[in-house]
Amino acid sequence: MASYNEIDGIPSHSNKHLLTDILKNELGFEGFLISDYDAVDQITPDYKEAIGISINAGMDMVMVPKKYKLFIANLKALVEEITWKDVVENEAGSDDESDYSW
Repeated sequence: MASYNEIDGIPSHSNKHLLTDILKNELGFEGFLISDYDAVDQITPDYKEAIGISINAGMDMVMVPKKYKLFIANLKALVEEITWKDVVENEAGSDDESDYSW
């Protein structure tokens, strides 16, 4: 479970370097990453953007206690916004800093 902590001002729930590059890739963590309670809300005021950032950072499950219907709607919208170009570029190791155009 990621915590509410920040490293160099980057919330752990949005820190791809920490969650994916180090934990999953470098250390070989094969478990399931779960967000802390409502922590995705701490990333940015734009809730939809916060969801995309956290998922792209490597979060596998987001704990959403209150606004789960809004979370589901935003997550579905983000998935529907992905284009094949985004997928191909991501799989090819695009130089783009973000995985998708969220």
